[in-house]
Amino acid sequence: VQQAADAAQAKYSPQSMPGFQFGSASVSIEAGTGRVLAIAQNTKYVPGAATAPGETSVVYAGTKAVGGSNGFNAGSTFKLFTLLDWLEQGRSINEVVDGRGKPVRTFKDSCVPGGVYTNGNYVPKNFANERPMFGTPAQFTKMSLNTGFWGMAAQLDLCDIGKMAGRLGVSLGDGTTVPLATDQPSAYEILGSDSVSPLSMAAAYATVAANGIYCQPKVIDKVTDSDNKALPIPDTKCSQVIDPKVAATAASALRGVMQGGGTGSQGNPNDGTQLIGKTGTHETRQTWLITSSTKVTTANVVGTVSGPDSVNLSRLTYNGIQLWNLRYRIARSIQGAIDQWYPGGQFPAPDRNLTRFVLRDLPNVVGMSQDQATQTLNSAGFQVQVGGPVDSDLPAGTIAQQDPGAGKTAGGATVTISPSNGQGLSVPDVSGQKSSDAAAQLHAAGFANVAECKQGDAVVSSTDPPSSTMTNRSTKITLTCKDSGKGNGGGPGGNG
Repeated sequence: VQQAADAAQAKYSPQSMPGFQFGSASVSIEAGTGRVLAIAQNTKYVPGAATAPGETSVVYAGTKAVGGSNGFNAGSTFKLFTLLDWLEQGRSINEVVDGRGKPVRTFKDSCVPGGVYTNGNYVPKNFANERPMFGTPAQFTKMSLNTGFWGMAAQLDLCDIGKMAGRLGVSLGDGTTVPLATDQPSAYEILGSDSVSPLSMAAAYATVAANGIYCQPKVIDKVTDSDNKALPIPDTKCSQVIDPKVAATAASALRGVMQGGGTGSQGNPNDGTQLIGKTGTHETRQTWLITSSTKVTTANVVGTVSGPDSVNLSRLTYNGIQLWNLRYRIARSIQGAIDQWYPGGQFPAPDRNLTRFVLRDLPNVVGMSQDQATQTLNSAGFQVQVGGPVDSDLPAGTIAQQDPGAGKTAGGATVTISPSNGQGLSVPDVSGQKSSDAAAQLHAAGFANVAECKQGDAVVSSTDPPSSTMTNRSTKITLTCKDSGKGNGGGPGGNG
């Protein structure tokens, strides 16, 4: 695996780029043991302060304490911790969430005094201008939709999300706790603003692959002296930090990332191995792709180590490939080799309760103004589409119909609301009356066009449209009559 990682870095990543310090790194960890199988990067190692391009003494995969690196902005790879907290709270990955990117002015946050984090009017944007939408956590994960995870976090506790990262071994590159788990958080952290080490992120995703067992990264298997006597090695431990059902369901969502239409699908070697994964992008400067089978997890990061803010990886290429797309080539190459040496199996089936479809109460908005109805439905978690005016005796502009009607339905569903044209009338029941009397009642009710029976004293049996039907006041109302010996509507025959 080390050879494959070295080869991938050498083939796809330049050692240096003009105008800024370019870095590319990968680290592979065995799920369930924490054994580090490979660490590779694009540069040449030199001790001390490197001066030549393409040389450094910093191990990009590591931390400040181990390797001298401050880490890289996690980008959307950090969304793992929101997903896990969502599931740990018993929420389903198939529950529809409002991901339209609305301002969330306050978040619940048990880490800060008062338990509320004030955010202001900030609204995140989606990568590549992806359209905000109602959707499910499974969809948001596959698409890596910022506004979707923003909507999820609005229903959670920011402190819990930060602590989830800590439980899976993730801290800042300098070794300190992520601010989200302290009294100095930033809501934007849920989308990956923290600088973290690839080593710690690989271990976090390996926890999902290992059914919720987190293992501290282990770089030494054994040390022996000249007499082949074993010497002590750093103590590393494995422990169950998340429920296996939560891990299995998270894996189910993360599998979508590596499948067709997922943001990480270009990094899949497509050799038949089931994979989970997650992409991450920090603006235009750093990109990630983390991939994992049930056996091995690899974190890959490509981007700027230092340089001007004007550097844009999407506008720079190496061997004809955009720099921010190098992650796919590197990941695909390394994962393909891993799948040969450490064949992965099937991920466990997700938990039924955590994949359930959640129905919501659809309110009745008939009689409301269009603005009030729209606001009511949006607040209840539904999308709104305005249909054309319909016949109704409600005031013009008032909502006269909604489809589907009030009751239980899937959250996020589109509800069509139709305003009244103010021209509708309900057809009164005139059955049993003489035709002339029935016509008079219909005229008095507002219907100008009434087709009476030929015999004015014939008894009305029905109307067309039927009684109680809401129809336009200009609609023709046709009476059907039955009179002894004279037939229906004055026609021949009859019942006698």
